[in-house]
Order: sequence, then structure tokens, then C-alpha cells
Amino acid sequence: MRCVVEDQKLRKPPVTKPTVAQKRAPVALKNLPSEPVAQTRERVIDSSDTNSPDREPQTPLRRVKSFKLRLATLPAKPIPKPVSIEISPKMLENFAFIITSGQSDDTTFDRYNIVKTLQRLGGTVYRSFVDMEKSARKENRFLLAPTYCRTKKFFQGLASDVPCVSHKWIEGMAAKGKKLDFSSYRLPAGKSLMTSKILPWTPRRTLLDDWVVGVYGSDRFWDEWSVTLAAGRAKPIHLHEQNTNGNTIGQLNIIIVENVATQQLVDISLAKCVQMVTLEWLFQTLIYGHIKSETYWPYMHPSGLVGDVSMSA
Repeated sequence: MRCVVEDQKLRKPPVTKPTVAQKRAPVALKNLPSEPVAQTRERVIDSSDTNSPDREPQTPLRRVKSFKLRLATLPAKPIPKPVSIEISPKMLENFAFIITSGQSDDTTFDRYNIVKTLQRLGGTVYRSFVDMEKSARKENRFLLAPTYCRTKKFFQGLASDVPCVSHKWIEGMAAKGKKLDFSSYRLPAGKSLMTSKILPWTPRRTLLDDWVVGVYGSDRFWDEWSVTLAAGRAKPIHLHEQNTNGNTIGQLNIIIVENVATQQLVDISLAKCVQMVTLEWLFQTLIYGHIKSETYWPYMHPSGLVGDVSMSA
């Protein structure tokens, strides 16, 4: 009897297959975890991040370093190169320049830098108009100045019809790397002593062409202004005691006196009806661009106004 009971205890209960109703029945709540799934998942993730022996805690500083490391591994973008102006070293090749400034107070006018810029662009700077006329074509000759001025070189430029332009023309070409039209940089011709107005440059075909001009004064006076007269296509003649005679004076259209003329020259000029004027007549003629009346700036002799032919009758 005892063996039968033990044999029944050792026997396993028969396995019964769940019915269809049992399969569709909801799972009992007692078999679910006590915490929501989301919270449990978050807790598991946090615990794995902070308590895992293989990973260190992510502090704010460590996150910044990690971000920088990731940036360092990214491919670097090419840095754009600054745009440079390619200036042709031959831009002003075969161009000739004369530089003058007078009493200008323009702080942007630096003769040394202008010369260096012209040389870098291929231009040539000359000291005198005589040298420039021998070395360059007329269309490539220019005079540079900060503004209009009453210098020997500036008047020579007006007389020879060489464009007198601002030095900013050169600065503009150097900055833009190309040739610029000089017409917008052309300087005024000068100031009229009759109206006190600044006169613009005017085109001229003839000025002193074929005029025979007597120049009475020192050798220096002759050297300085005979070049200007010749640049204006006049024919200057240096007057002195040896050639002060009726034959020489009779060939002249006008006489420019430096300081004081001799009484002999005054008498002959009056007899030959040749007007005697000061150097200002030449200046105003060049500024206006046409021959001014000789009576505006007559030569005044210490003994009286005897250089004006119109008053000698």
C-alpha cells in the first residue's frame, strides 16, 4: 500500500494544452514588473551609462571635448584665397611722365611713391620736357600734379598741349590693375587774373604758332622760358645789347621783359610798334588757351608806362 502511494507522488501531472480561450486571455498583472516598461528601460540605460565598469560618466566638460574630437575628424573645408589684382608690369610701357607740384598742400601727393609706382607699371619719368620729347611719342606724354599750379613745368605742359592730369590717375590704375581714361583726371588750366575764376583746360590747335617772341632778361630767364615758348611752337629770340637794333626788333611780334628794359630797347620797340609785356601775358595766354591782348599786361618802365604801343601815338 505504501508503495502505491509513493508511486503516485512521483508521477508527474499530465500536461494539458491551453484552450483557445486561454490563449486569448490577458496576462495576469501579477506576472508583470512593478515599474512601467519605459521607466524600467530608462533606468536600465542610465544604470548602464553610469555604473558600467567600461564607461566613464559623461560630464559637461567631457561632452565638449568629445564634440571637439568629432569636429577634428571631419574633413576640413578649403579656405578661400584672397582676391589679388594682377597688375601687368608693362601697362605703361612707352609712356613718359613729368612730375610737378608747386606749393600744393595735398597730403596724398608723394613724389617718391608716384615715381616708384610709375616705374613698377613700366612708365618712365623725365626731368625736362626736352628729354621727354626725344624719347616718347606725343600721345604717350603726360604731366602729373596734385592740382593746377604756376610752375615752369606746368606751363610747359599747357604750351606743348601735353595732358596735365592728377596723380590720382596713376593711383587708380595701380589699384584696379588696368588702364583708365585720363580725361576724367585732367586738371584745370589755371586761374584767370582778370576774373579770378578757375578755367578748365580747352582743346587747342594753334597757340603761339610761328610767333616770333623776343625775350629780354638774364640767361636763366631765357633758359627757363624759351623752352616754354618753343613748346608752344613759337620762335623765341634772346635779346641783348648786341642785337637790340631796328632790324631784329622789326621781326618780332612781341617782347617779354624780365625786369627792366633799356631805354634803347623801349625806343626801338615804340618805333617799330612792337608791344612789350611782362611774363604774366604768357601765363594768361597759356591758361586761356588763346593769345590774349598785349595791352592787358604791358611792360611798365620805371619812367612811366612806355611799353604800351597803343599809348605811344
